[in-house]
Amino acid sequence: MKKLALSSLFGVLSVVAMSAHAELISQQPSSQSTVAQYATMPINQLAKTAQAGQAPAQFFLAERYKRGQGVAKDMGQAFAWFKKSADQGIPAAQLNVGQMYASGNGVKKNIDAAKQYLMKAAKLGDNRASYNLAVLEERAKNYVGAYQWYELSTRDGMLDYRVKDMSEKKIVKLAANLSQNDMRLARERAAKKLFFALSCSPLSFLSGSIRLASCTFIFASPTLHATPYTFEQAEQRVFDASYTLQSQRAMQQAADLEAEAIKGLGLPRVNINARAYAFHAETDVPLDQFKQGIEDQLSQRVSDRISELENAGVPSSALDGVQSGINNIIQDGVNQFPNYAHLELEDEVFRPTVSFSMPIYTGGLTSSAKEIAKIRANSSSFNQQQTEDAQRFQLITLYFDVQLQQQLLASSRNNLDAIQRHLDNALKLEQQGFISRGQRMQFEVARNNADRLYQSAQRQLQASQYQLQNLLHNMDTVEPSTPLFVNEKSSLNLNELMESYAGNSPLIQKLQNDTALAQQKVKVQQAAQKPKVFGFGEYALSDEENWIVGVMASYNLFSGIDKRKQVQAAQLQSQAAQLLTEQSKVELANVIYSSYQSMLGAQRSHQLLKDNMRAAEENLRIQTLSFREDMGTATDVIDAENNINALHAEIATNAYKYVMSLATLLQSHGSLDQFQNFIHAPDSDKIVTTVAGGTP
Repeated sequence: MKKLALSSLFGVLSVVAMSAHAELISQQPSSQSTVAQYATMPINQLAKTAQAGQAPAQFFLAERYKRGQGVAKDMGQAFAWFKKSADQGIPAAQLNVGQMYASGNGVKKNIDAAKQYLMKAAKLGDNRASYNLAVLEERAKNYVGAYQWYELSTRDGMLDYRVKDMSEKKIVKLAANLSQNDMRLARERAAKKLFFALSCSPLSFLSGSIRLASCTFIFASPTLHATPYTFEQAEQRVFDASYTLQSQRAMQQAADLEAEAIKGLGLPRVNINARAYAFHAETDVPLDQFKQGIEDQLSQRVSDRISELENAGVPSSALDGVQSGINNIIQDGVNQFPNYAHLELEDEVFRPTVSFSMPIYTGGLTSSAKEIAKIRANSSSFNQQQTEDAQRFQLITLYFDVQLQQQLLASSRNNLDAIQRHLDNALKLEQQGFISRGQRMQFEVARNNADRLYQSAQRQLQASQYQLQNLLHNMDTVEPSTPLFVNEKSSLNLNELMESYAGNSPLIQKLQNDTALAQQKVKVQQAAQKPKVFGFGEYALSDEENWIVGVMASYNLFSGIDKRKQVQAAQLQSQAAQLLTEQSKVELANVIYSSYQSMLGAQRSHQLLKDNMRAAEENLRIQTLSFREDMGTATDVIDAENNINALHAEIATNAYKYVMSLATLLQSHGSLDQFQNFIHAPDSDKIVTTVAGGTP
């Protein structure tokens, strides 16, 4: 029988940690908007919102009653509102209801009801609820059940890491009093509780009181379809399917069309007009002046005629009576006319005309309007470039994260297998009396930790694949075929990058464009203070051929708006845009410098890790030969394999760091579209997922 070195066997416990990749595991963003809304809401409004059935509001109202914030402390009311929220599926509310049932605080003590609500919260991933269930089972001396719930509270979900640490300590203590079969049964039960993996965005509410989970369910069914994608294919797919890019392209086309549309602004505006109308009018016309005029004219003629007769020798005494009589007759006759004449007018008219108007002088408003439209079209173009870069960067992040998670999963699997072989050896040593049961249990815990890390790696890979699948709008599981890589030589020069980024970066170009837009707005406000001159005319398309032509000038004397302050405001906005551009240049330069140094560091680390890998492979070869010649132990071989597994994970993690540093550098410089060139460069060292072979 080959010998086993006990010191090496116990040394493996320090190798179990596969946490080197933890810093690169992507975290879902937290949202605090709902927290702020309800945490600061006045109590009356919060109560109305809770009464309307809003579960988060019900939770926060319960918290107010529980703590006596804004209302008198009332645990009965607190329980009532926690329960309403819990019944709507809020995990933290379910946790509170379970705790209050268990302690009899605010409600009659009921352990069965406590377990019921705690189980609901535990199923939604709250490991605090799992821990509470474990405590209840331990108090009831159901140690297998307690082990099960402690085990579950260390699993991924809505983790409180303080609970996780406490649970791991409890597991070690309970393990000393349980058989191997009991622990296996408890672990199986815990695994069955995790019937789905949660990819959650927890809303960590104030003081840790509540966590609402918006979860994507990733069922653990086997993958039926996997679509292989090279990075180039994935990039093309994103550009074709992205709703964001499609929207941005539409906005770009709209801005271009608007700029084209107003190129003729300032030319004469010619309209053809047609007016067809019918009218009816009635009016009373006064006739007093008309009657007086007739009377005066007739009397004058009579007077002239009498004068002629007198000149002809007719005696005036004979003519005086005649003139007086005739005047009376005239007056009587005129008085027969009415004082008013009633008139009615009706007609139908069709009047076609041609009119024109043309700005002669606008103070620069016309040219500024054209320039603003052109600048906005340019801004839309820069926005599209930024959106394309953002989508490309997101693809790089998710695509190569899947590759990283696949490598970490393989390493976790190999690590689990190695720890399992250590446990098998420990069982043999225990049976032969070389080690105690407590010592063997340390390997049991180590194997459990390795198993948990492996399950976590599985779920993280599923989450990464799901996010990449969503980005690509693909219903099947996406299988990236372009591996992680590291360019062993740097083809980028930091000085050249620093000199050229301002002219390449769409962000800087967009900000410079915004500055130009602000300057044009200053001109618009200045033009508003100047007079406007327009030419106009109209020609009637009728037999009369009537026409009118002229010039109109206008100058605003008063409008209630202080135009000088408008000009000053526009000038300040222009100054602010210039300052923002300069500040962005400084920040981009910092990002370029730091990402360049990070990229170089990853390249140097890659060379060192390759050297370490060659040494580790040589060590494995030597340990394997020693084992075959009965000069070494199985533990030495397992440890050598474990070291290689850890190096594979570290190389993949470092390669992902390199890829992200390179992508950040190129995006900041404005040349992220060149990323593919680095993948296919001659010095590109591909990191292929490796699964180590088994050992004795």
